[in-house]
Amino acid sequence: MYFLLKSRPVTDERLPMLPTPEELTEEISRSWRTPERKGQTPVLVLLAGFQGSGKTTLAQRIVDYLGFTLISPDIIRQKLFDRNIHHSKEFTNLVDETRDSLIKRAVLAGISAVCDTNMVPGRVIKIISDLKGQKYKLVTIFLDAPRQVLAKRIEERPQTAGVYRGTTGELEKSITTHGDITKEDYDVVINTEENSPGQALSCAARAIMRAIIGLDKK
Repeated sequence: MYFLLKSRPVTDERLPMLPTPEELTEEISRSWRTPERKGQTPVLVLLAGFQGSGKTTLAQRIVDYLGFTLISPDIIRQKLFDRNIHHSKEFTNLVDETRDSLIKRAVLAGISAVCDTNMVPGRVIKIISDLKGQKYKLVTIFLDAPRQVLAKRIEERPQTAGVYRGTTGELEKSITTHGDITKEDYDVVINTEENSPGQALSCAARAIMRAIIGLDKK
């Protein structure tokens, strides 16, 4: 006995083509404001800290208070989601490469910027290497909080469009991978359990102003 099988319609299931870091950099940086004074030395603020430490909150306050440009993986991810591109190893690599490209674009353009990625020491070293020979002032800030506080913040964090919520599993993995961070490597360490967002901004702003006026670190 023979059975006639109906053929399935052929559909184009090809994945969307990934943009290059350069293409994303060009697209994102179009909305940046140009410096009011040309030739001014830009300040680059690199934030570090595990998920739930308050990097996104502090970065946005620095943007609002000091007029810095925000460089955030959330912005890059959203550009990819808009293209119907989803999480993968290539997706993650592209976000990282675009972030570094945006940082370099900002410094070359004389634009002061804050980046809210977890800038572990290895990433900071890479950024410094990428910017070798460029004139800028660097401020590194580590946001600290106990593990249980970080986990609770992640669990209670509302899902916001365009903002990566994260998971406690990813937190534990990150702590396992980068848990030996030497906090003394950073210009400023802020305990976000003991300090309110406003107090954290005050600490960060003081460090940034010291960099701007050329005072010694710390």
